[in-house]
Amino acid sequence: GVYRNLSMEADVHRKMANAHEMSGQYQDALIHMESARELDSLENNTLEYIEDIRQEGLILLYMGDYIGGIHLLEICLELNEGMDESLKNTNRQSIAETYLVLGRAQSALGKFREALANLQESSLLFEAAGSRQGEMEAGLHTGRLYIDLGNLDDAKLFLEESRETAESLKMSTARHFAGQAIIESTLGFYENAMKNQENALKQAREYGIIGQEIWYTIGLGDIYRDIGDLNRARRYYKEAEILRDSISMRSLSMNASLDIRSGGLSEAYEYYTKQGSLVGEGITALRLGELFLLEDQPDSALLYFEESASLFRNAGNQMGFAQSKMKIGEIYVNLDELEEAGVELDSSAAKSESYPEILWQVWFHRGRLFEKLERPENARNAYEESISIIEGIRGNLTIDEFKSIYLDNKRQVYERLIELLMKMDEPMEAFTYTERAKARTFLDQIANKKIDFKESGNSNLIRQEQEKSFQIQNLHKLLQKNELALSTTTASRQGNTQKIWEGLRAAQE
Repeated sequence: GVYRNLSMEADVHRKMANAHEMSGQYQDALIHMESARELDSLENNTLEYIEDIRQEGLILLYMGDYIGGIHLLEICLELNEGMDESLKNTNRQSIAETYLVLGRAQSALGKFREALANLQESSLLFEAAGSRQGEMEAGLHTGRLYIDLGNLDDAKLFLEESRETAESLKMSTARHFAGQAIIESTLGFYENAMKNQENALKQAREYGIIGQEIWYTIGLGDIYRDIGDLNRARRYYKEAEILRDSISMRSLSMNASLDIRSGGLSEAYEYYTKQGSLVGEGITALRLGELFLLEDQPDSALLYFEESASLFRNAGNQMGFAQSKMKIGEIYVNLDELEEAGVELDSSAAKSESYPEILWQVWFHRGRLFEKLERPENARNAYEESISIIEGIRGNLTIDEFKSIYLDNKRQVYERLIELLMKMDEPMEAFTYTERAKARTFLDQIANKKIDFKESGNSNLIRQEQEKSFQIQNLHKLLQKNELALSTTTASRQGNTQKIWEGLRAAQE
């Protein structure tokens, strides 16, 4: 009451805001940031004032208000203007952090080119200021951006380098593990993806970052969905919803993400369109197209797939574009518009090199296309290529349950090839693929592990089995002794040998 230190008071508000932000209480965090901004304005603390606005902008991004968040970040850039000429590292770091957060916002909206430029600028300024933590953040978000651009090799490099820096600084690496999980899942290494995602979730819980915990729970659901285990995927989505509701988290982007996964597509579409999120809008349009395709409404599905392809192309999202083009090709094959189908499937294939889950579908629909063009050899090759990719992904799975689930919605590829081979009068080849399709899981089980009948066997049967084993061993020994015996005559030895062999065969039977 005698002396009031406004600067220190503002700093306390910032720390309180950070604590609320980590707990998912974004509204409370905003209240503290507004108080900090007011106090720093009274004290003319320029750098702290910019930090306050930047932090408010970041909180708005977490809440899914990208328009409001970017507006505040643009104010920060105006206030930062001219500071880059200063030799003070604090000034450079302030500008770098503004570019970093702006790059993150643009990346979330699918404005990848602008995002990449801002992230690169932030990295250079952090390096000049000697901020290893800043360089780590810039590298992390650049890596995540390269995933969206389809450049998975560069994405890996940036994520690995950033994670090493984070580890040396004793910081959380949850976001790095989550990024690596996306790469592994994209390449079809689902079990590796699961391990990385579980590591991310574990660290989020250890550090008490609720927002990350919810997002990484959703991510686990996505991996199970991609494997084909829809029941387990839904359980993770529900768990994320319950956690979000338990803390009354207000995040429009998280709500929209969960809406996409639970069927609330119209709400998600409206949100992403309003925010100008190219990727979010593209994903929602893609899901709406898939829904209309399932309901046998090809015209409506085609409109949404064409919209999603356009949105993904404008954003530079290679995976979304490839998937949209593949779905358009599928519809054209269904409608017997074969020339258009070929163009769309070729366009998808050109972008699908890093996306095996899309590529096997492209080859499958190419097979259907070639069948309709009465080119059976081309169709056969296409189906075999599709199966080769499917079995390659499946070969990465070591858990029998996942192997079985993964194949469930892909049996149509085997069925089409089998029917084609029968038409081509190649019954033995058809039989081979029949066995591969229907008995794959059983064959995996007997190839990968020895079946232990004793786990559930009747105790009396087990005792008898042991007795017979000892009897067979003793008969083998007798047989050897009799063969080596010198004291008996040849005729006698041959008679004994015959009796032993008969007893041995009886015991074995």
